[in-house]
Amino acid sequence: MKNYKYLPMWYDADSSTKIGRHTSARRHKEELPTYDYRLCPICEEDADMLLFNTVWDIVTHSFFHTFYEDAIILDGKTDIHRDDCNWSKPYLLFPADCPNVKWQEQEMELPFLVGSFHISGFLAGEGGFVEDDDYYHFDTYYTPEWSYANGEPEIAYREHSRQTDDPMPCVDYDGVTMLPVVNEMIEFLASVGHSVEIWSQRFKTVKGMLAARSNELHILHQAGLYDIGSLWGLLQNIGYNESIVMPLRRRIERELHRYAMMTVNTLHWMSEWERPPINRSPMASREKPSAQPKLATGRSDIRDILGNYWQNDIGLMEKAFIWSASERRQLDDAYNAGTNGRAPFCDDLSNYVSLLRSMVKKRLWEMSRNENDPTLREWLLQQSR
Repeated sequence: MKNYKYLPMWYDADSSTKIGRHTSARRHKEELPTYDYRLCPICEEDADMLLFNTVWDIVTHSFFHTFYEDAIILDGKTDIHRDDCNWSKPYLLFPADCPNVKWQEQEMELPFLVGSFHISGFLAGEGGFVEDDDYYHFDTYYTPEWSYANGEPEIAYREHSRQTDDPMPCVDYDGVTMLPVVNEMIEFLASVGHSVEIWSQRFKTVKGMLAARSNELHILHQAGLYDIGSLWGLLQNIGYNESIVMPLRRRIERELHRYAMMTVNTLHWMSEWERPPINRSPMASREKPSAQPKLATGRSDIRDILGNYWQNDIGLMEKAFIWSASERRQLDDAYNAGTNGRAPFCDDLSNYVSLLRSMVKKRLWEMSRNENDPTLREWLLQQSR
């Protein structure tokens, strides 16, 4: 009997690695129906492991700095230490389904890529980073591939420069158009019969998950973001002509890609949990290791906790100190102001990040004075230049 290996569901509540969405991002105040579901195990051999690993890498990195430093970068020319640039988080982009970018022909041929975005400005002492540009520039992207440099397969990202300099795309998608296509899939698979029963049940579960507004990473898993190609192969093997399947395939994949861009890029998953340690090997056949707390109260040196690029890592700043109730309210108000009342899932967290950065700096200055630590003051001055 064949021994199947399944994807490690690092986004599942029962896994050792905890991934959670900031409560302020859960914008639906009305009562929602409860819906119990079980995620369908996915065989590794059926999955797009490059996409699976790329989603992990983006979800677990709040900003481009940490993504770039933790990943294996091929042909890397980007200077992430430039004082006149501020970087946003990396974006998962599907060129064919992200029309508000002037894609080049070679880019349109890519199934997906990782976009990086920067904005120019200058550091104004304790005032933080002052932006000069009107928008984040999109002039570099990364394509994942397998690297065997260390003897075992690892995911690596090859850097590419763009010929056009587009602004950062706004992924204003709320998922409402996904449900009709899911209903189409359920109806179509019912006509196919018992041979696709597992997929039929998966889409029925997705329908309930969408109605209950369940965890978006779970919906992507269940709806086939990583392994829907196996469904098309199954239909082809039992005799379904491509001309029949292709229109429906294109519609469901388009909705999956749009939903994935919204989920991965605009929902902040690391706010309530610790940043997991990065494992550069592919996640096949094993769970990610447990995340370890990084609270300042549990370590002797705050510099070890924050590192040199903390000002661009939301997760690290949020967890660096235990915030008072008053400070927490200020942060929540700033977070809500950047999410609520705007285009659905098109967030602007610049004010929230600026407030968080200033609060961390204030705590650091207080620590340096209270502990009379000149080396901490010097380190903080270097970070503010």
